[in-house]
Amino acid sequence: MESKFNWGWKIALLYTSFVCFMLFLGYKASKEKVELVTENYYDEELKYQGHIDKIQLKDSLHVKPDWQVSGNKIAMLFPQKNGTEGITGNIHFYCPSDEKSDFTLPFTATPEKQLSISSNKLHHGTYKMQIDWKQGKSDFYTEGVVTVK
Repeated sequence: MESKFNWGWKIALLYTSFVCFMLFLGYKASKEKVELVTENYYDEELKYQGHIDKIQLKDSLHVKPDWQVSGNKIAMLFPQKNGTEGITGNIHFYCPSDEKSDFTLPFTATPEKQLSISSNKLHHGTYKMQIDWKQGKSDFYTEGVVTVK
């Protein structure tokens, strides 16, 4: 008795399975979220040398900014620099997993160079803090990672 499921049917089945698998992968890829880190990446790339200068100026400090997460607050301590200039700036909280959770917070530190941030706007997860601050005539920049539980 001869089998009706010969090698021709096996090749056709293999080919059909492959095509179905490729169509499934194409469908899944089209449903994936694609987010840019920033909309104006080219303009920001041109300004990057100023950013590098801020990082080098921060690296020249003897004491680096420090922060701690405790409960629903983030406590920051900026380095004491000669003079009594105030510290002002912006902190950008970047959430790699959700673009909608990103936000920027302007700040002014106390005369003791301390800053307390309520983490009520921060949802559970990991954030990249991008701190851009000015003290006197000097601009500084640093980054860090904060995990909110």
